[in-house]
Amino acid sequence: MMLGACASSQDGLRQSMLEQLAREQSLHDDARGEAPELGAPLRRDAVVRAVLVRNPDIGAALHAWRATLEREAQRDVLPDPRVEYTFAPLSIGNADVRYGQIITVRQDFPFPGQLSLRGAVVLAEAAAARDDYQTVRLELALMASRLYDRLYALERALEINTEHQTLVRDVRAVTLDQLAAGRATQAEPLRAELELHRVELDRVRLVAEREVVVARLNGLLHRRPESALPPTPARIEVEAGSPLPSTEDLQTLALAARSELHAAERRIEAREAARDVASSERRPDFGVMASYNSMWQQVAHQLMVGVSVVVPLHFAAARAAVREQESLTEVERARRETLVDRVRVEVQEARANIERARESLRLLATQMLPTARDQLDAAHAAYVSGRGPLEALIDAERSVRTLTLEVLWAEAEVKGARVDLVRATGGVAGIDELPGENR
Repeated sequence: MMLGACASSQDGLRQSMLEQLAREQSLHDDARGEAPELGAPLRRDAVVRAVLVRNPDIGAALHAWRATLEREAQRDVLPDPRVEYTFAPLSIGNADVRYGQIITVRQDFPFPGQLSLRGAVVLAEAAAARDDYQTVRLELALMASRLYDRLYALERALEINTEHQTLVRDVRAVTLDQLAAGRATQAEPLRAELELHRVELDRVRLVAEREVVVARLNGLLHRRPESALPPTPARIEVEAGSPLPSTEDLQTLALAARSELHAAERRIEAREAARDVASSERRPDFGVMASYNSMWQQVAHQLMVGVSVVVPLHFAAARAAVREQESLTEVERARRETLVDRVRVEVQEARANIERARESLRLLATQMLPTARDQLDAAHAAYVSGRGPLEALIDAERSVRTLTLEVLWAEAEVKGARVDLVRATGGVAGIDELPGENR
């Protein structure tokens, strides 16, 4: 009864995984032949969803999962029967004796329960492959979400660069007016011109980095790297957000949800089942046979049936095989403990990064940038009135430009820290919400 219940449970698990695998494979196959729906403007969730069905790594993980499931179908079966045929060649055409032949059929049987144990090993490995597939999805979602944030920040940085080119041109125009009025030297318009070229150089670097990010995002989408992408939204507000759950609560959530930990559990189960298989090898296998031998004179002797038993004699080797699997089980347990530590650290790090990024953004946006803009207005007024040097005006403009970009990068850092925490707690970055917070 126990063996039957175990076999039934294995059949149910295998069927469940086959159905899930078929659904995921269908989504992946259908998406590869279609242009991805990315939204206009480009939407984060649309990009992530497209990556999760189009990326070749998804297909590779699905096939690895399928391959493991197919191994289970190969191991949970009886050995093939053997049919033997022998004959006496000298009896062919001999009138004194009849044709001599022997036909034998043999079927070997492992010890009861051994097939089920072997199937349990492979099913646990298949469950681990399923969790590995989920891990691949989560990692790709995180990569896509991070690239989306970087693309958004670069496009806004290019807009800021355009604004500051206009501002520096205005400064150069003021220096020319001052030069014409005899209140500036020839060097001052040249100094403003040099600053304009610096801003233009920054634009060259931003454009090049944007092309790299677009290429990487297209690579995740399984598209040609030079393919055009829709522009990102003109503005994505970064909300302060509600207070985060405690580190302990977040770690509890992560330890229950992370697919890597689930895969580690399944690998421990596989090694434990493999230990049981190794232990069962000390039990005797048996076989049955039936044969027909035409060379016996008595008809009652021509048909033979029998049984065979494999006598396990290599006890030391069998015990070594059990110890090997026990050691491998401990290896998997140690790896799981290491993984638990890593998950806890990732959660703590992501939470701390969110708090730091939020505070940095608050200081930059509400205190430092407004002060820098006031400083720029004052420096501009002083230079126009002849009471201040050009260097002070250019330094003030550069400070505003730098802080404006720092606010933008800080916003991107807040969004990046958010998706990192979603991933650290087992969610799909760019789709799932931050734990304990509604966006």
